Amino acid sequence: GDLHRRLAGADPGQAAVVVPALARLASANRDRSPAVTPGWLGEALARSGLRAAVLGEADFAGRYDGRGAALLAMDSAGTVAYGRLEGMTRPDDAFPAGVGQDWDALLLAWETLPGDAALVVIESGDLRRLEAAAPLLDHGRWLQAREQALQRLRRGLEQLLAAAARRPGRNPVWVLAAAPAQAPAAAAFGVLWTWSGEAAGEVEKGPDGGGSAGPGGAALLGSPSARRWGVVPLTDVTAAVLAELGAGTAAPLGRGMAAGTDRYPWDLLAPAGTALEAALAANHAGRVPLIQGYVVALIVTAAAALAAVRWRGLGRVVAWAAPGMAAVPLAFLLLPGLGIQEAALRALVTGVLAAAASVWASRLGTACAFAVLAGLTVAAVAADVLLGGTAAVRSPLGHSLLVGARYYGIGNEYGGVLVGSAALAGGLAAGAARGAGPRPGAVRAGRTGPAAALACLVPAAAAALLLHPGLGANFGCGLAALVSAGVLALKVPAAAPRSRRAAVLAAAGAAAAAAVLILLDMAGGAQASHIGRAAQQAAAADWQSLREVALRKVRLNWRLIQYAIWSRMFVVSLAAVSVLVLRPAAGLRRLSQRDPGLFAGIVAAVMGAGAALLLNDSGVVAAATAMIFPTAAAAHALLASGRPPGPESVDTQVSQI
Repeated sequence: GDLHRRLAGADPGQAAVVVPALARLASANRDRSPAVTPGWLGEALARSGLRAAVLGEADFAGRYDGRGAALLAMDSAGTVAYGRLEGMTRPDDAFPAGVGQDWDALLLAWETLPGDAALVVIESGDLRRLEAAAPLLDHGRWLQAREQALQRLRRGLEQLLAAAARRPGRNPVWVLAAAPAQAPAAAAFGVLWTWSGEAAGEVEKGPDGGGSAGPGGAALLGSPSARRWGVVPLTDVTAAVLAELGAGTAAPLGRGMAAGTDRYPWDLLAPAGTALEAALAANHAGRVPLIQGYVVALIVTAAAALAAVRWRGLGRVVAWAAPGMAAVPLAFLLLPGLGIQEAALRALVTGVLAAAASVWASRLGTACAFAVLAGLTVAAVAADVLLGGTAAVRSPLGHSLLVGARYYGIGNEYGGVLVGSAALAGGLAAGAARGAGPRPGAVRAGRTGPAAALACLVPAAAAALLLHPGLGANFGCGLAALVSAGVLALKVPAAAPRSRRAAVLAAAGAAAAAAVLILLDMAGGAQASHIGRAAQQAAAADWQSLREVALRKVRLNWRLIQYAIWSRMFVVSLAAVSVLVLRPAAGLRRLSQRDPGLFAGIVAAVMGAGAALLLNDSGVVAAATAMIFPTAAAAHALLASGRPPGPESVDTQVSQI
């Protein structure tokens, strides 16, 4: 109290717990976007006549470094009305930290709290102490100690639930694993798995539907922010507490949590949470080296394609590698289904699949190979998002839930892949339809109807999927896919007027459907996606919030352009495609005349990548991944034989297949 008085310049009064460093916390968070106010939750509770309490500590070896639970319960003055941060551990020579949580003492302190303690934050401590001790342990001992800590936590939760059932109004019990003990030397992230405790004596149901009576049940927590059971952003805790207590004060960040309908016995809590944590943590740990290795390979391939304009012998090597480079996003998406989590094994399997794709494509023409690769990639990304996006969040190229930049929909990496592959697939489909006409002259005579419409259909469908707020929820990439559809409508040559009109109508229909979906999403209230919430702010003329969102996205893009390896890849890929198509001039002429579907697909994909760069919040990432397919297809078409394409049309190859 004296320290707080000297530092904060205010008397803490009768507060049981103080946070003396409040001024430093406020200063560190003042310039964040959106703005963060430490102690906002405690202040909101105080305005409603409610008080908070904090119990327990996670100190390691007398360092007094495990008392962060007070930050959640404190008010804007850095004070917590009730609680205690010491005296709730007991000596334990079997545990690495030398002490363990004393749940009996903690529960006694909890039961003696005043009745107006509406929010009680309990720090269990053992996992935090184990995390601090991890650098001193070998992996086997760490696993053993972790299991010991989890068992102690389970027994403590059972005691807490039983006590809560005897005290009406002390429900629910939320278990938030905000920083679960990872493997030694691993980093800690936000909430990975969450549980909501129910009253004692209810029937517990496991994942198989069976159940038995026990001391309490549990359900996974979720929120509109994450749309994934078991994963809740920390920003949603404040909104959830206020909603649960009926405080009636809207939170500046986050949305309320809800418990799922599936109940779990407590003996499945730790295994299920650990399994989710292990899968997400393993993917995140190997994500950066795999992505960096792949991007470096793409840059080398694109640079070699530039060099092959002068040294034609190098072109055959680049053309052989190009299909493998295009197959990697699909291989990355298949890895979770194969059950492969180790980064080294993932790299090996991906390399084998990419090499197999290159060998397979070397026996085919460009159109056939890339029609299959692009089509399979579009189908895989679409199928995954329709099934809940479980593969993407466990894929090296997908969005990591641990980072928290995106929790649902299609991330910018696969959003860009979908834009590029859909544009190329649409162009190749148009080429196949054109080549399947009764005679070459029929196209010029305006008798081949489906080519332009078919070309637009694939990227237009991808745009509808990306713009759907309940599926892709990626506005920038959705607009980029619409740009690709429009480019294809203009670029597919010699299309009949009726076919041209059908193509324009297909693209316009996708845009209109997306607009309707966004309006419906906007009407969803608290359940709206981030796109719908932005539309709500625009409808309410909340220009300040929209301005903050826009500025945050501009800053993010600028940082990515400056520091991310994706920006280098985008520049090199764009240069490679431009040089391959424009120099020598025969490359442009032959590719556009003899392979118009492929040419149109490449141009549409490049234009879609440019649109993604301008329209997406992480535009450089989406633009770079959108360039993967057009770069690989151009390199394969123009360098496969060490010269520009021969007299046989790529469209003819597709029609023959």
